[in-house]
Amino acid sequence: MQRLVLVAIIAILFVVTRGCASGTLHDYQWHDRLLLVFASEENAALKEQARLVQADPDGLADRDMVVIAIIGERAAQFWRGTPHQISPAMVRNEYGVSRDTPFALRVIGKDGGTKWRSSKPTPLGEIYGIIDAMPMRRAGEH
Repeated sequence: MQRLVLVAIIAILFVVTRGCASGTLHDYQWHDRLLLVFASEENAALKEQARLVQADPDGLADRDMVVIAIIGERAAQFWRGTPHQISPAMVRNEYGVSRDTPFALRVIGKDGGTKWRSSKPTPLGEIYGIIDAMPMRRAGEH
């Protein structure tokens, strides 16, 4: 009986903690690196970054990267990777990017920490240089 109660408590805690993370990027932690692309609206910088990202899907896949575009208040667009339900407002708040920021990039490591930020479109080669220098990547853990 005690074992059944313990299993029930663990199951409830799991469901409750998963529900708390709903809308955030925590589902990606320890599995994927993230390239977050923020824009207040469709603009030239956003289009340029989209072009740069679409040029090398193999390089992104090799680095376990999910690319998420958060444009205005619309639902997030997944330019690469497996979509999870996220709240653009929660992600903007978590990474300190206001709704009226014209353009911003964030690279988020597998540990969930911000590894790099920019306010202009950036070639993937430069982003790969940052990722390839990360300890997990150097250790061969993609």
